[in-house]
Amino acid sequence: MEHKVSKELDYTPLLVAEPEYEYTRLYPQSGTTSTTVYSGGNDTVFEIPPSKAFNLSRSHFRFNFTIPGIADKSQMVFADFCPFFRQVQVYTRGGLYLMDHTNFHLHSKMVTARNKPLVETENTFNTFVQGEEQSMIPCLSSKLPRSYDPGFVFNPNSGEEAIVPYVETKYFAAGDAANAQLLLNVTIPFSEMYEWILCVDKDIMLNETLLIRFVWSELSNIAFSANPPPAKPANSPSTLMISSPDPTQGAAAIPAPANGTFNITDMAIYLAVEKNLAIVNELQSRIVSPDGFSLMIPYCYNNITSLIGNTSLMQYDYYPGQYDDYLALRWILKDSSILNPRVSRRNWCWIEEFGDGTSNFNKDNMITGIDLNLGEQKWDFNAFLSEATNLTHNTTIVCKRKLVITPNGLALV
Repeated sequence: MEHKVSKELDYTPLLVAEPEYEYTRLYPQSGTTSTTVYSGGNDTVFEIPPSKAFNLSRSHFRFNFTIPGIADKSQMVFADFCPFFRQVQVYTRGGLYLMDHTNFHLHSKMVTARNKPLVETENTFNTFVQGEEQSMIPCLSSKLPRSYDPGFVFNPNSGEEAIVPYVETKYFAAGDAANAQLLLNVTIPFSEMYEWILCVDKDIMLNETLLIRFVWSELSNIAFSANPPPAKPANSPSTLMISSPDPTQGAAAIPAPANGTFNITDMAIYLAVEKNLAIVNELQSRIVSPDGFSLMIPYCYNNITSLIGNTSLMQYDYYPGQYDDYLALRWILKDSSILNPRVSRRNWCWIEEFGDGTSNFNKDNMITGIDLNLGEQKWDFNAFLSEATNLTHNTTIVCKRKLVITPNGLALV
């Protein structure tokens, strides 16, 4: 039998080594902090020098996104995930790819709300519900119920929105009037770019230059326009907020930016650099040790080949109309930003954990699921739609690989 002492009776001093970060601002490799996003495919590359210890998860990418005013339309930007990039690559100057994620915007739509804890969504901000200038982090809480909801709570003294949020994620950042420019100050925390190396909350130190390449999405996958919201009813109180635009009314593409204009500006990565010299020295000593310094990182695959195998993972068919799928995933979704079956249905995605996914171990260190060292595996997803629907499908396989750092360079096992 193991004997433990409660915290009220435990007086043992505990010396804890904690990180201490300061932010270093990195600018694109090209030297310009602006680009134009329309057809997609243009890229922005950042370099992280090998001379410092840093934590990618505590770092973030920040930029301004501008959509000019459109006659008789309001702008609508997807806000519940990161729609801005269709591919993200992380690789060394020597050509070792630690991440090469195509269809990243689709992956982000699948995993963001499911991985982001509800408490973080509630604390994720948008400076204004809607308006000409907004600051936002993707997957933020929606603080404005639809339309002129009589239950909407506001401060009667100032007319400002309620502090207590309406917690379902906000699906769009919207302009509040036709013909008005929309400026979004976007911050993308690397900790919320889930299932890849940038979200690993670990101090690391490399002996090679690390490059991060963002390939921008088509503008049509980032934003569109819709009919503006109706005017306030006559004789309405000044504290009554205007309604949001309805994205199903008059949806249309955003026009191409004028020649010579940039709609992405002020790009920079804010890199969390380790200041604690004891931690930096410890990392250096691990790298020069006989075994080198190693850590586990998530690694995603999108291109899947056909394999042989016919073992069913389900004993019966799941019917979403009866919420069979939600009940099967409920323990995985607990404490996430997927609040209930209805929200899950609006953001439908199937997760195959190959384990129950509820252990309380450090997720960055944990190795679970199927051991691919024993051979390749086949996984099929079979589903039937109740009616013909034009949908985009995407499958991502998330694995764990070991990154080994030695004086001779990096290796991915």
